[in-house]
Amino acid sequence: MSIYEAEGFANRREYLIYLAEDYGLEKEDVFLMAQILGPSEDFDGLISTLEDMQDMKAHEEDLLADQRREGQEKQTQQKAGDKKQSPRKNVYNHDR
Repeated sequence: MSIYEAEGFANRREYLIYLAEDYGLEKEDVFLMAQILGPSEDFDGLISTLEDMQDMKAHEEDLLADQRREGQEKQTQQKAGDKKQSPRKNVYNHDR
């Protein structure tokens, strides 16, 4: 019986797919990290790496949300500023 079977998975691939879903990461990223670290790290180093990747992903999403919010605030301020400006006077008299 393999270590993966002992943990309730049919094989390593099934385990890695589970990890990807559990950590909310792309399967390709999990498979790549698993390949880099090797099977000996599947239940230790890989888990730590995936936790770090999950944290980085959450931080990136927070930064993007902040940027969107700032952009929306600037647009709102700009629209408010446009409304406050008096309309330009027509300097040309077309009624001559």
